[in-house]
Amino acid sequence: MYGSSQRAMQRLCMAFDIYFNADVFDLCDIDDNTAVGKYMRHMNLGQHKGKTFDCTIDDGFYFTGEKSSIELEKREEDHADMIDPALIRKWGEGLPSPLDYNTLEDHYKYLKSANPNCDSNQEIFITDLCYTKMQQMRAVREGRVDDYNKLTESYRKTFTQAGLKTVQDTSMNSDDCWGIWQERISQYTPEEYYKNKKLYKDFDGLGDYFERFVLRPLRNLMFGTQDRDAEFCVKDEDDNGDYAE
Repeated sequence: MYGSSQRAMQRLCMAFDIYFNADVFDLCDIDDNTAVGKYMRHMNLGQHKGKTFDCTIDDGFYFTGEKSSIELEKREEDHADMIDPALIRKWGEGLPSPLDYNTLEDHYKYLKSANPNCDSNQEIFITDLCYTKMQQMRAVREGRVDDYNKLTESYRKTFTQAGLKTVQDTSMNSDDCWGIWQERISQYTPEEYYKNKKLYKDFDGLGDYFERFVLRPLRNLMFGTQDRDAEFCVKDEDDNGDYAE
């Protein structure tokens, strides 16, 4: 679609808010089958830590110049009839480019996969975030840096307000079978039914503590006994230097 592996990588970096560096990409662009993986590994190195596509914009990056922008608009018009009717029904009419609809749908799937159990309010936020992301990408393609920065800030505020996540919590979800749920529960609380009825009688140790440090001293005080705690006590020493029983 873009006619260039570099332009495709730029689009990928914009979609996922990853820093783009042309020199690094040139080192990785040897094999189309491994270029993306190699570039992502380079972006995980220390010198690129914390960088986003905003840093690319700050470096003076423009996705298209005036001439290429006109060419892009012409290509969008030529492919307008290729838009999936289902996407038009879902996102509404009027968007000029299949790329805009694909951006909306791809980002929607990304947010839903990371937030599979979102409520109806969060669903509204997700839709708004998709439209913001689409406008954000168009601003980058058209070189409108100020608009891109404003849309990025708006996206961050909406995302925070919605309480969404970027990574799905795989520790527990609605697809877990009943046995998995029982296993997790039994790790932290007693089972509802078990053969040894005394197994969890004092599972928190409170009964043992009360017996050793409350009832035992109280009995000694009331009855004059000298029962000692098995762990915390000072034993008597006999004449040979040994401790008496």
